[in-house]
Amino acid sequence: MKIHNLVTQGSLEWLQLRLAKVTASEADQLVTPLWKVKTGAAPQTLLYRKLAEKATGSPCEDAFESFAMAEGKLLEPEAIAYLELMEGVKVDRVGFVETDDGRAGCSPDGLIGDNNGLELKCPRPQKHIEYLMAGVLPSEYAAQVHWSMMVCERPRWTFLSYARGFPPLIVKVPRDPAAQASMAVALATFNAAFDAAWKTVETWPLIHAHRKIHLQAGS
Repeated sequence: MKIHNLVTQGSLEWLQLRLAKVTASEADQLVTPLWKVKTGAAPQTLLYRKLAEKATGSPCEDAFESFAMAEGKLLEPEAIAYLELMEGVKVDRVGFVETDDGRAGCSPDGLIGDNNGLELKCPRPQKHIEYLMAGVLPSEYAAQVHWSMMVCERPRWTFLSYARGFPPLIVKVPRDPAAQASMAVALATFNAAFDAAWKTVETWPLIHAHRKIHLQAGS
């Protein structure tokens, strides 16, 4: 595991670190919330995106940020301070974490001690109420949380949903052997497909010309 502490999430350096790696926010394209390895369009689309990232040296992500997303980011420091106070913990902010082989990564909202991490969401009130009523880790974030546990080699993770004027939802998520096994298979399958496809992509003359131009522009 490699922790990049001096990188700011959202920065150019952060985007470069993520290139051609499967990250936690993309894990749901490889596995379902019931830990079945996905096949078909979702992993295939992810494969094409990661090939394009390696070929061009540029991220293939939509930089659009909605008002709700911007509002949520503003609440993050407040939510983290609340968690630290109520749980008596220290949340260490980090930029990016990747596996030793550099094939997978995550951008945790924080690391807690040596055995825990944080996934923080600051949704709109109606969505937060939905999470509170259910009282469990939302299924749409299950893959992201367990992928982060895999990358960061942690036995548990904390999910926090925070909205002003409402009680927070704090869910302690233990490491799930079934989830870890499924994600390991999904990642190995994806990496094998990527490596096989890259042998073709790297032979294309256009790729070499584009990469040369890209390097010259950055020099």
